[in-house]
Amino acid sequence: MSDTAMTPGQIGRWMAREDHYARLLGMELEAVEEGYARVGMTVTSDMLNSVGITHAGVTFGMADFAFAVASNSHGTVAVALTAQISYPAVNKEGDRLIA
Repeated sequence: MSDTAMTPGQIGRWMAREDHYARLLGMELEAVEEGYARVGMTVTSDMLNSVGITHAGVTFGMADFAFAVASNSHGTVAVALTAQISYPAVNKEGDRLIA
């Protein structure tokens, strides 16, 4: 990040620009406030596993990116020590995911 104070929006836009994995998967930063971020992504055929549903690593990666933006929106570098995710439903190509 920069040495000068940045707003949560500036931090989020910077992170979205610099996060190569998020860009590779087409993640879109839809909203960011201090301590909050919303990320959207449309599932493509390249994101499907062998049984035709979204690969868990893709959805976990999106959740991780949203978490990263929210936790860094305060202007101090923050990283996760641990994370856990539940998958209450499957999603398929064309579905829009929100984290």
